[in-house]
Amino acid sequence: MPAQTRVTDRLMDDLKKEIKRAVKVHGMSMTEIADRAEIGRAYLHRIRDGKQTPSLMIAAKIADAIGMKLTLEKTA
Repeated sequence: MPAQTRVTDRLMDDLKKEIKRAVKVHGMSMTEIADRAEIGRAYLHRIRDGKQTPSLMIAAKIADAIGMKLTLEKTA
């Protein structure tokens, strides 16, 4: 099985910021976000804290769970 693509540092920073924003501003719980993204709560905490970098597929699931739009662009 090929390795899954990991997110870039920039996307990771944005994702962490938006997870924190979803909790603080929108009142979502980490459990709610994890359930919506179909991942474990502990895993979501490690991603939010920058201790683990998710695959692009997991990042997309988290983004969808918190209403964040992911845009992919081709680099040279």
